[in-house]
Amino acid sequence: MIYKTNHRKIIVIVSLMVTLALSAGCALFNNNAAETPAAQGQPAEFYYGSFEDVPIPKEMKSTKEGYIVYAPGNVKLGMDVYSGRVEINSLNNAMEGYMANDGWSFYSGSRGPKQNVMVYTKGNFLSIITTTDGALNTEMRIYVTQKVK
Repeated sequence: MIYKTNHRKIIVIVSLMVTLALSAGCALFNNNAAETPAAQGQPAEFYYGSFEDVPIPKEMKSTKEGYIVYAPGNVKLGMDVYSGRVEINSLNNAMEGYMANDGWSFYSGSRGPKQNVMVYTKGNFLSIITTTDGALNTEMRIYVTQKVK
């Protein structure tokens, strides 16, 4: 009986020490990672796709599905679809920052656990961005159109 009691105490003490060591290591690792933009919930880089003033996180690639873009008078209007392995909230946060930095003003939107809609204005244009959380990838649809006068 005494042997089992001491054995249990040793197991509990060793378990606590391992847990504390792992916690300290994780905290140290997380402090270094928090300094990078990707760790703050935003992809680090972006590029411009079909629309020259709508930034796209580099993790998102055009699917060419339902791709409808036309350019009347050197103005591109239409829709483009992107897909990537990005967490949906990180994507939404990144797009909010990118759009604001590119001069777009947030107009309206709604957020849900699997689908989100964000509407932006810039001059005479509207951009509607929808994001959908899929099983393997997150899909982002970008619509750009002119305001009705």
